[in-house]
Amino acid sequence: MVNTIKFSEFASGGNLANDELTVGLLGGNNASFNNPWTFLPQGSTLNRPAPSLATNYRLRLNTDTQFYEYYDAVASQWVQLATSASLPGPFVIYEADAGLPDAFNLGGLASGILKQIVSFGASTPAIAVIDVDYYGPGMVGYLQYPAGVKDSNGNIIVQFRTQTAFDVNYLSFFSNQSGSVPQIKTNGGDTNIGLSLVPKGDAGLGINTQAVSAAPLIIYSGTSSQHQTNFRFSNTAAVRTVTFQDASGIVAYLSDVMGAVTSAQGTAN
Repeated sequence: MVNTIKFSEFASGGNLANDELTVGLLGGNNASFNNPWTFLPQGSTLNRPAPSLATNYRLRLNTDTQFYEYYDAVASQWVQLATSASLPGPFVIYEADAGLPDAFNLGGLASGILKQIVSFGASTPAIAVIDVDYYGPGMVGYLQYPAGVKDSNGNIIVQFRTQTAFDVNYLSFFSNQSGSVPQIKTNGGDTNIGLSLVPKGDAGLGINTQAVSAAPLIIYSGTSSQHQTNFRFSNTAAVRTVTFQDASGIVAYLSDVMGAVTSAQGTAN
């Protein structure tokens, strides 16, 4: 008589190693089975097994990415096995965890914009330095040759250019207190520096002001700008054209010729 037992009553023999043989039933007949390959479960990202004790550190093939991945119970996430090599962290967490490799305590940094410094394949978090890593509110240094400033439509508002590689003269802009006007000054390495306003093409240089009682145009001159010359114009809508002689000389006032010359008329001679 042959004793029979159920499959559920078989003692556990453990997992099969590669190329290890075992016997069993195939279609009701005795057969020898070989285990030449290790087969892993596969599925899409959407069909990942839910996190559980049975899922921890289980390996699977992600059919969406075509990479193997495993569930990291410590990090509570699926980790992709893209290559056999890896680069040091650090993990970006607020408090360092001894259970995570290359963890970095961000709480040890000062307040500011977070940046990373990469050296020899290793990354270290740090705080960005204003005027060095970025320009923004609180900056006290200089912008390093920006091309200019554009508006919200991408059109140029201001453009910054240089004349040569040895430019030393430049413009300085000054604000001022109440009752005093802001100033645009020339500055630089030279002792005496003028200012040139250059319109494009055959276009004039316009000065627009709504001054009526005050002089629309004032020129300060002298060794300490102590001399002031005011130019006044009529408050009308008329257009006037003044042509200067094409020669050097001194402009005469009416008082210079009043009473001495009542009229001037050319003659044949």
